Order: sequence, then structure tokens, then C-alpha cells
Amino acid sequence: MAPQIHLHFLVLFIVIFSCCCSVLVQSQVPNNQTFQLINQGEYHNKLDEYGSNFRTGGLAKPYENSMAYLIRSKLVTYTFGLYFYNTTPDAYVLGIAGGNMGGTLKWIWEANRNHPVRENATLTFGTKGNLVLADVDGSVVWHTDTADKGVTGISMQTNGNLVLHNKKGKFIWQSFHHPTDTLAVSQSLELKGNTQLVSRTSNRDSHDGHYSIIIDDKKGFIMYQNTSGNLVQYAGWEAKGLSNVTFRAITRIDPVQPPPGPPDYYQYTEAKGKTSYFLSLAGTPSTKRVILAMTDYYHYQYYSFLRLESDGNLVAYSYIMPAAHPFDAHWRKTYAFFGDTVKECALRSKCGSSGKCYGRLCSACPRNGSLGCMISTS
Repeated sequence: MAPQIHLHFLVLFIVIFSCCCSVLVQSQVPNNQTFQLINQGEYHNKLDEYGSNFRTGGLAKPYENSMAYLIRSKLVTYTFGLYFYNTTPDAYVLGIAGGNMGGTLKWIWEANRNHPVRENATLTFGTKGNLVLADVDGSVVWHTDTADKGVTGISMQTNGNLVLHNKKGKFIWQSFHHPTDTLAVSQSLELKGNTQLVSRTSNRDSHDGHYSIIIDDKKGFIMYQNTSGNLVQYAGWEAKGLSNVTFRAITRIDPVQPPPGPPDYYQYTEAKGKTSYFLSLAGTPSTKRVILAMTDYYHYQYYSFLRLESDGNLVAYSYIMPAAHPFDAHWRKTYAFFGDTVKECALRSKCGSSGKCYGRLCSACPRNGSLGCMISTS
């Protein structure tokens, strides 16, 4: 009987091993979905907010096939795209920009802001499912750390979230979980994950700047300035027990009445409505909603994001697309902490001093820099 038992175990092992091998094969990226982009070629003729040169890059020769258009369509949508850009010669950052329909592009995410790459650097997506940015000398500058984790595809979502997904569509990696200085709508900071946004140094310098906004479960959502290695609190919202902060924007469109007279194919009626921008502060004892702004527009607002600017201000932008003139789409500033929540004079970079502000009642440059412009949420 013993040999039969061993035979049963052998058969069971072979079945399990075959299933595992099948799963591994099925979990790879199909060859016709892999690519390697080389940082070379012509620049786009559109303008961006930093005055940079930017391009999608050229496909390496082994990947120049009938799937080339499909590959590019996975990285660039009608609104957001993944590009190499530079503001100084031969120092490129891989980033996501929005505004392809019209207006000046704005950047919402960067992969290697502190480690620019050079001309002919490569971005490779291989069968193992890892997205790798390597400099021209082959050194790896950045990667998603997703090799052999079941990734089967890559795509740019309509909201600007770059994702790597498995065969069931589940996100294995996403840029929204690795924010730099920006939160898109529905994007969050987590106390147990990515806890902060860090500003750029300037429009011309992508490296980490002097300002950050951080989740603190004892204080709240706090803005700091890095002064000679010391973090000096200068603004924010008090909220003890905070665990999660999410940026949200909700648009409510009023019913549109048809124009009088016979229907005209060329006649457009732009929708009217209100958009509410707010922070959802989750934690104990309950979730709080902090209204940032409420706007009235006669246009469609498709996308919004909240960014910590290089001057330390926290600013929201929305992509406005007039119904009758979609190619007149543009980004518009819809909120600024220093300007809407408190007066702009409280911004340290504007007047050289920070202090205690009481809503909009700050009428001169504050003098007490130890308190900051803290807003109570209780």
C-alpha cells in the first residue's frame, strides 16, 4: 500500500506544480504589451507651466510594431499623459501632465524629481511587470518594484492615475499611492502610508523644496517650512486623531432648459452648476469635511487637483472645458489657502513672516512666527 500512497502524493505534487506554472505564465505581461521608450526625438509644441521641453519618447526598435499606437495610447489620454520633461539641459524628469485638450499643461506627478536622467534614458515595461526608468548608462533611477507580482498591463486612467494591473483589472501599483506635491480628486494621504506632500524648489528646479504638508494624528493636517533642517509649522488644520486626508470635488449641474425655437445643431447651451471643493479628514471620533471653496461656473469642470506650491501656498486648480468651445479648455485656480482661507499677507514667502491669523481678518504681515495660521476644525 505504501507505494500507492507515494504515487498519490507524486500525482498531487505534479498537479499543484502544473497549476502554479500555469498561473505564473498567465500572470506575465504579453509580449505585444511590453515596451521600451527612449528619451529622444522631437518635443511637443504645446506649452507647460514650467516652460519646459517635453516629449513622449521614441519606441526602441524591437518594439516598433503594429502595437506601437496601442502602447502610446496606454500612456497618453485625451487629458493626461506620461512624458519626459526638462527645464535645464540634459536633466529630465518623468512626469504626468494634464491639459492635452487645450491651454497650458500642468504637472501632477513625478517619478524621479530628485534624480533627473539624461538624453537617451529608457523607460522599460517588460514581461515580469516591472516599470523601470534607467539612465543612459544603464543605472536604475526609479522603478515600481512590481516584478513577478501578477502585473499583466499598464494604463493611464482618465483622472491622471498611472496604474499597473493584473489580469482581473486589480491595481497592483498606482501613482496615486506615491504623491509628490499634488493630490488629485479622490486621492488621499494616509497616516500609515504616504503621509505628506513636498513642494518643488521652484518652477525651474524639480528637487524637493522647503515646504511640506503632513498628516499628524496629534495635531492635524499641518504645513511646515524646512528651515536649516528644522520643520517650522506655518499653517494647517487642527484635527486630533487624524488618519486619512482625501481631496474631493463635487459638481452639481442644474437642469438645462432647451432654447426656444426649433432645434439647431450648432446651438449649444452650457450647463450651469456649483462645484464644492473640500478635504475629508478621517479619524476619531468622526470624519470631518473642511470646505475649501464653492464656485459657480457656466462651464464643465472635468478634473481638479490640490497642490503645495513652491512658495508654500496650498492651491487647487480645475480644468475648465466650455461646452461650445472644447478646444478653449484651460486650467483655472479655484482655491488658495493663503488668499481664500486666510489673507495672502500671512504667507511667509510673501511678507517674510508668519503668524496667528483669524480667518480673513489678517490685515497686515503677522509678526508671531511661532504659531502659524492654524484653522480649527472643532
